[in-house]
Amino acid sequence: MVSLGDVSSASSGGTPSKSNKNFWDEGYLWVSPKDMKKDFIEDSIDYVTQDAIEQTTLKLLPKESVLIVVRGMILAHTMPISLATRELTINQDIKGIIFNKEIDPIFGFWCLKVQSAHLLSRVTTAAHGTKRLEISELEKLPVLIPAKEEQLKFRKFVESYLKFYTKNLEASFEQEDLFKSLTQKAFEGGL
Repeated sequence: MVSLGDVSSASSGGTPSKSNKNFWDEGYLWVSPKDMKKDFIEDSIDYVTQDAIEQTTLKLLPKESVLIVVRGMILAHTMPISLATRELTINQDIKGIIFNKEIDPIFGFWCLKVQSAHLLSRVTTAAHGTKRLEISELEKLPVLIPAKEEQLKFRKFVESYLKFYTKNLEASFEQEDLFKSLTQKAFEGGL
């Protein structure tokens, strides 16, 4: 067991000026807490341009960065933790965790995810009432480091499960569409 701060680096986010239209358009995902409703971040509501990255302090985080909401009222009851499925940027209410070579990012993500209740217990309230998780508390979080081959076995298991889950989800949607189509035909007398 080691501390999260010993095996990763934390990156802060930001919000480019909303008045500069050259910063807000198709390009890179700009993830804010409103996007952090699922385990894997594949898309976001807002996008920023290359100009925003080049002309502001906004950083481009690598694929498989772990995203953790560290400020906001959502922390009164939920600790949103997600994994980036592609390069992206984040706002100032999120920290991006980038694991070093000792930790496989998928293993590290689930290691943090299972400790979300512990992290939630470390949340404090700022003077103006907003909830926050201090980076010092995040960096103290214990992280297990099994052998690299064990981490890779875990990664393969997760990837296999996600393929199976996605396939079943797609089949479920197809069944629902078929049922709706048949129901429509039945009500129109077409069966």
